[in-house]
Amino acid sequence: MSDARPTAPGQALVRWPVSARIDRVVPKRTLASAASTPAAVRQKLTDDVEHVRWLFTFSPALTTLPGTPEVPEFVVIGIELRAGDLDAGTLEVLDRSMPRRVIFELSRTAREGQEHRMAAFLSARGPGGRGQYVTSAWVPAEAPRAPLPAAIDLEALYLAVLEPLLPAPRVPGSRVSEVAERIEAIATLDRRITALERKIQREVQFNRQVALRQELRELQRERDALS
Repeated sequence: MSDARPTAPGQALVRWPVSARIDRVVPKRTLASAASTPAAVRQKLTDDVEHVRWLFTFSPALTTLPGTPEVPEFVVIGIELRAGDLDAGTLEVLDRSMPRRVIFELSRTAREGQEHRMAAFLSARGPGGRGQYVTSAWVPAEAPRAPLPAAIDLEALYLAVLEPLLPAPRVPGSRVSEVAERIEAIATLDRRITALERKIQREVQFNRQVALRQELRELQRERDALS
């Protein structure tokens, strides 16, 4: 499982092109029957998911954009929820069960009306590797969608779509694996900074506090360099 900590959420979802539309039901029983699907995830699919749809495919044949070794193509999978949300761990199991890179669009009915959010796992070692979780906030279904970004290949398009979800701006020309490694480094530093801040609050010796604060400043400089 990934260290599934959501990043700073972007708000705008994407206006997907009709030319890439598939709109085909993915039977829940197919996902649930996979040998690698844990019993808890099978139960969540049964209890919390209304249906799953294969919404769009972005491939060289459908977009005229070339694929790359890291992103030969990717798909958009829609998940309609009965209530609440799906946790990152459940989404990661579904992500691993699919042969292509996936961007999820989740939808639910809240008190304020229909809502959507987008989520994905960026892997440093291909679609089956350890994923770095990114997600948007829930936004109203009627909110305007952003235009599909311009890109030179499918990997650049995949990253451009997910860029509003990243914890720091993407370095131009970076690969998916590089972005995933950067997200992991940022998450690791954030955990260390949080733990050190708590340690400083508990420390009663002045000299020790000074040393810990110096260590904290060093970590914060590393974090700023990645942002």
